[in-house]
Amino acid sequence: VQGELLDLEENRNLTQEAISAGRLELMSGDAVASAITFGPEDADHTVTVFTDIDCTFCRKLHREIQSYNDAGIAVRYLFYPRSGPNTRSWEKAEEVWCADNRRQAMTDAKNDKALKAANCDASAIAQQFEIGLSVGLNGTPAIVLPNGDLISGYVPAPDLAQRIAQGRQGAKAQH
Repeated sequence: VQGELLDLEENRNLTQEAISAGRLELMSGDAVASAITFGPEDADHTVTVFTDIDCTFCRKLHREIQSYNDAGIAVRYLFYPRSGPNTRSWEKAEEVWCADNRRQAMTDAKNDKALKAANCDASAIAQQFEIGLSVGLNGTPAIVLPNGDLISGYVPAPDLAQRIAQGRQGAKAQH
């Protein structure tokens, strides 16, 4: 079969459901569990955002992090330096990762504040980047919803909350 497989009776895209399920499976490891998270532990929803310190729309999303949290959405960041290894963006990701306070370092880096270089095991950056490649990223920010759907690009908090709710309704209709 070439193309997407659709269940017309139940109005479901079976191809996208399989892709989303596979994406969630790829993102179930330690590299995701150790991600830098902004938001309360009891948030209604957690999204995973692949980010690049130097990405303009990633910075915009981060400036609005409180809006996402206020909408009941925790944001879990994974690094995806678009320029790849051995670049300044990659080094900035490592600097954030090796900082004593990763959350503050993330905010500082996205605001163009210089970070103190520290040595640590920053292999998580490579692991997170590989996950990004595996889930089919083509840019940042890339937002993975709780159901595994992927949104490429910036989405304001109210719109993201609506997309999450739509994904939940679709999941309920499938069972």
